[in-house]
Amino acid sequence: MRPLAINASILGPTPSGLGQYALGLLRALDPLREGLVVYTSCPGALAGLRATMRRISPITRPELGVGGHVARLLWCQTVLRARVGLDRPGALLNTLPEGVLRCRVPQVTVVHDLIPLAFPRDYPRQQLYFRRLVQAILRESRAVVAVSEATRRAVIAAYGLGPERVRAIPNGYDAAEFVPIGPATDDEGVPYVLYVGNLLPHKNLPRLIEAVARVARQSPARLVIAGGGTPGRVGELRRLADRVGARLELMPYVARRALPALYRGARLLAMPSLADHVPASPTRFVSSCLR
Repeated sequence: MRPLAINASILGPTPSGLGQYALGLLRALDPLREGLVVYTSCPGALAGLRATMRRISPITRPELGVGGHVARLLWCQTVLRARVGLDRPGALLNTLPEGVLRCRVPQVTVVHDLIPLAFPRDYPRQQLYFRRLVQAILRESRAVVAVSEATRRAVIAAYGLGPERVRAIPNGYDAAEFVPIGPATDDEGVPYVLYVGNLLPHKNLPRLIEAVARVARQSPARLVIAGGGTPGRVGELRRLADRVGARLELMPYVARRALPALYRGARLLAMPSLADHVPASPTRFVSSCLR
């Protein structure tokens, strides 16, 4: 059986959402199939797996921001193309829409969302990438995996792919760790609303901060944000919290092993993204959950 190659260049030393997806996928695939070949700059994060690791340059890591993204795109069309030619896998799995153009082997590509296309004003620099390169990669892929049915419909509509080529496979989770019973973060007598994710504009965090501030006028409440962002974005959220009187705690990065306790200690987990359904009155929704 020819090996299955996996493009895990998005996996960095402090994996956020996309990195955790790649990590979980690899750990789940490894016992199911022999002959995995993984391209990653962080082989240590995959210690104990049977897969063969192909170390790649750390300049592709997502922690390097725009520079890392550009480096990964160039790496895909040069180094990854050459490695695939040498390893001759049966297929190449891309854990996000960064793949090889005119690839010698069939590709399966994962798409998490099309946020820049939905919010062009907030993501002007990513428009060309999503309109041209992502479209080319997906059209050349033998199959496309969307992490939700909403993303599947968006991919079909945006790129004109045949519905039979795009399959929705929802994200999984570690059922052994993320359980309701276990150690929980102490709320210190003040119930907290928890948000886990990045601080990008479409996440709608200013509205969440304002909602928590209004609730706090009636009963104790605070907002814990576990996720990183640019210094400018962090400053904007802190200033807004001070202005509206919201008690805000920012945790730039939370290791995966600490997340279960943080979830269990929260009175409410908030996901106010504008890309998903948002309650008509977030203030009323937050208030009802904190009672």
